[in-house]
Amino acid sequence: MYKDYEIKLNAILDKHKGVQKVELGLVDDLEKSIDKINKDNSNLKKHIQNIQKAEQKFETTYQKARDLTENVYDNALKDYDNSRLVISTAEKYVKEIMVSAKELGINPQDIKAIKEFKDAEKQHETVTDKIEIGLSNLKDIFAD
Repeated sequence: MYKDYEIKLNAILDKHKGVQKVELGLVDDLEKSIDKINKDNSNLKKHIQNIQKAEQKFETTYQKARDLTENVYDNALKDYDNSRLVISTAEKYVKEIMVSAKELGINPQDIKAIKEFKDAEKQHETVTDKIEIGLSNLKDIFAD
């Protein structure tokens, strides 16, 4: 009689050992997953730090570029305006010299200063065209 109980009890315990083994296997799998998640989280935290460093570097670089651009823009615009005034005044001188030269019977084109002025004025037009394009580009880049 006890022998039957012993056999039944061992059979029940054997069934539960299998369940425990399955459950322990799942727990082991879960623990491995947890370790992997923790490792991934650690790597992701490093990526967050790198992203923040990149953002800070970008902000700093962007601000430096913006400051430099504003400085260049302001200086170029100032020099451009000043040069337009100088050219305007020089054009008046050329007109007066040409009138005087004609009155004296001298060909104005033979006057070295007039030739040099015309060459400088052409070069100035080329340079100022590039300045206008550059300033426009800078303005577009940093338009708020």
